Amino acid sequence: MRYVGLDRFCPKIRFKDVRSQRHHQAQVAFQVCVRPGSYKIGPPSAGTGESIDPRFSNNEIEWITKERASTVLYGLLVRVE
Repeated sequence: MRYVGLDRFCPKIRFKDVRSQRHHQAQVAFQVCVRPGSYKIGPPSAGTGESIDPRFSNNEIEWITKERASTVLYGLLVRVE
């Protein structure tokens, strides 16, 4: 979510909790499994100069594939603030 959670890719949606009457923001993204060998690793299209995620180099943070059926939906990621 560090990379895909950037506003450029995943804008925050505001909502109101009907029970507490508090306002929150949420972001939603899909987590996918990608078939080995079906993708290319590339630099981030977000164009940021600083480190996006301490566990990954910016040069390997974005994976690209044009092959059909090479991805499987694995999970739904939700960040609520």
